[in-house]
Amino acid sequence: MDIQELKMVMRGKARLSRGLVNLLKDDTEQIYNDVNVFDVVSLEEAIGDTKRTAQQLQDAVTDLEYYLYLAKKDAE
Repeated sequence: MDIQELKMVMRGKARLSRGLVNLLKDDTEQIYNDVNVFDVVSLEEAIGDTKRTAQQLQDAVTDLEYYLYLAKKDAE
């Protein structure tokens, strides 16, 4: 993978990470609202959504870390 491909992939992962952070913010707002009205059914779903979003964010950052490793390796 050349440097241009790495930059494109990394840019895409960074964009995905930004979107997931925004989604995570919305998910946590939903948790907060569900707790305030004590809607346990909706709260359970919101917690699941938040956990999935957090895992996707972690995966995207891990991918970025790997591509950074490849970029540094190519620079040597």
